[in-house]
Amino acid sequence: MLTLNEKMRMLMFQKAVFKNHVETGEGVQTLMRIAVAIAAAAVFFTASARAEIVRTENVEAELISARSSIAPGETIYIALRKKIRDHWHTYWRNAGDSGEPTEIYWDMPEGFSASGFEWPLPKSLTVGGIITSYGYEGDLVLPLAITAPADMPVGAPVTLTADATWLVCEEVCIPEEAQLSLTLPTASEPGAPDPTWGEAITQTLADIPRPAGFASTISRAGEFVRVSVTDAAIASAIAENAFRAAHFFPFEDDAIDHNAEQMVSLGALGLSLDITPSFGLRDELRPTPGVLAFETLRDGAWTSMGVEIDAAPAATPAEVLDIGATGSALATSAGGGFFSGGGGVFGYLVGAFIGGLILNLMPCVFPVLFIKALGFVQHAHGSSGEVRRHGLMFLAGVLGSFALIGAVLVGLKA
Repeated sequence: MLTLNEKMRMLMFQKAVFKNHVETGEGVQTLMRIAVAIAAAAVFFTASARAEIVRTENVEAELISARSSIAPGETIYIALRKKIRDHWHTYWRNAGDSGEPTEIYWDMPEGFSASGFEWPLPKSLTVGGIITSYGYEGDLVLPLAITAPADMPVGAPVTLTADATWLVCEEVCIPEEAQLSLTLPTASEPGAPDPTWGEAITQTLADIPRPAGFASTISRAGEFVRVSVTDAAIASAIAENAFRAAHFFPFEDDAIDHNAEQMVSLGALGLSLDITPSFGLRDELRPTPGVLAFETLRDGAWTSMGVEIDAAPAATPAEVLDIGATGSALATSAGGGFFSGGGGVFGYLVGAFIGGLILNLMPCVFPVLFIKALGFVQHAHGSSGEVRRHGLMFLAGVLGSFALIGAVLVGLKA
């Protein structure tokens, strides 16, 4: 359906052309050609999906369609498109430590139905080093399927309306909403791809994580739960050094500690991830569905991908034949050097000693130590017992202070 402005522009164009051709006497054939062109333009404007863009303070939103029309009984994909303000983000289906996912509430013509969103691969978003959420930044397309009734009349367009809500955050979070609508032409046969948004929705759907038949289990591994994934395709990519940056995004928010490190071990049969459990998995293991995200080499470039897995509880971890470890934490593979974990407690003590030496040379610490040493020198001519008592008190104060700090940290972690 043409808007008022489009109709007025078309009418003014017709008048100007008609006046020019009548005055110049170019004849009826030229006028007929122009009329055909105008009719074709009208068909173009009325035969494609139309929606109004809604702008909130932080998000630009609209409904878009993958197809130019819809036929009776047909299922097509439409999407909620969001352009999110720079440095702000909205959330995945499981928001992580904080946040809420985008939701949509439909008001459709009778007989129409809609699915839920199909969620693209999220990113880990950490705020302040202590809160990790899962979500999206920049441009986002959230596809969903709609189905028309089999007895839908053909000819008149249909309009779908919806209220969409989301939480958008930077360092603070703001709840926002938008009233959206999408008008679709109807046709007796399936329509062509939408020229504006068809390709974008199709590509988004192609990239959405799907089940891939990977065998996956979840088991106990000391204080961690271990998600093990075995598959020939992953094993081949690992062997070719074409696999990295694995991360598990659970569907349920109480399964794991989202802010904790995920230690990834790669092997000849697949990979495993040692993850700190949250309260949902501390007492008893349960099936744990989610998305395994990773990067793989494609045409010489690293590409982000994801697959759905459903880790089944197992009494013992699946064997992946560990050949190394990756992640931001120190490597845990055997024979990986002094800081690989093979040094045990002794390695940690030596590392702490070296760190302490470096700390004592810092400008904010060294003068304090110098003053304390000067005090010892001043007492050097006193009794040896007094000097020994001062030294022991100083040592007890240092060890006691750090023991208290350690106890507090252990308590907070627990």
